[in-house]
Amino acid sequence: MIAAVWSLELLETHLALTNKFSILKKGSGDLIITGDQATLHPLHQYHQTRQYSWQRGANQVPTELIWPFRGTRSDRHCLDIITMYELFLTALVEDADFQAACAVLGGFCAMPPWETVNRVLYFQGPPRPAGISNQSSIDKPMRKDVAFLYKDLHQNLSRQSFVLQARYEILKDRDMGPSSAPQDLDAAAGILRWADFPDPPTARPVLTQRKVVELWEQKKLPSVMRDNNFQFKTETVEELYRFFRDGIEFCLSRQYFLKRINDYMPLGPTQHNTTEPLQTLPAWDALTPMDGQNRWVLQIKAHVLQDNKPDEIRKAQDQLMAIRGELDGVFDFKTIDRKVHDTRLAMQQQGIQALPQRVMLGKT
Repeated sequence: MIAAVWSLELLETHLALTNKFSILKKGSGDLIITGDQATLHPLHQYHQTRQYSWQRGANQVPTELIWPFRGTRSDRHCLDIITMYELFLTALVEDADFQAACAVLGGFCAMPPWETVNRVLYFQGPPRPAGISNQSSIDKPMRKDVAFLYKDLHQNLSRQSFVLQARYEILKDRDMGPSSAPQDLDAAAGILRWADFPDPPTARPVLTQRKVVELWEQKKLPSVMRDNNFQFKTETVEELYRFFRDGIEFCLSRQYFLKRINDYMPLGPTQHNTTEPLQTLPAWDALTPMDGQNRWVLQIKAHVLQDNKPDEIRKAQDQLMAIRGELDGVFDFKTIDRKVHDTRLAMQQQGIQALPQRVMLGKT
């Protein structure tokens, strides 16, 4: 499964050099590529946004992969930088209904789920927004598209402080548990993600929509955050099962705490401030589900690459509402208060001292 992160020329060149794949047909926007699934998978490390269906021949080998190429880039580089407008529906799925939900979505999208596990670090911006002005830890030279997106991110973070995510794909067996090696997050390539406060409700309040910026395959993200006075706050593990159909992403997700729940209680006896990410992650079975009922969150997402095209946004809205109608009676899509997705920080006024986050009463 290949994400829409390659320019057409670069993808064709890479496939030709590997000598493991054959391009059967190149149409308007599609490449049909043959190769067995085992060799197709490690070719790409990007497993998000706009992956599409496997189509097997009668003998099951070779596997054909339809890769829809979206847009063009004048610099013809790998498209690992994404700025987009995200729209989504939301429903809750009970843990007991998870397998049934996967079966429904698998049939609806005609594909098995794509399972990934992410380590997610959260960095809180400074009380007074200053953007990403210190770029000393960012790899140089920067490509034009990388520099453009950092500029866009800097402008958004200069007007308001937000909580940002640094996301790293991990493997349960390799990266978790006492036998796993410490992870050097500065050396690892991750995704820096910023999401704006969602737009006010529209005539379709069941839809949430917001601007999102993602910088993929970025190294030294903890250092970039530290250089710009973003404070590490916490980290979680996220379990994802994703399906794709006609440019729409169907994502079942569940998040986990890395420590006991008491460690996250503001005034709990074992609560302490963590200033750095963990050196090693606990075993998978030791994680604590973030939701007390251990439910899954289903989000059905559409992406518009430019938020200044209202026709494209309306088209995405219509697509999502049509899918809601098709799945009516299967999933109960909720109207979500946009404050649930608010990652902004209250702006500290000059001359006013911030109150401490915790006050201890009694003996000192």
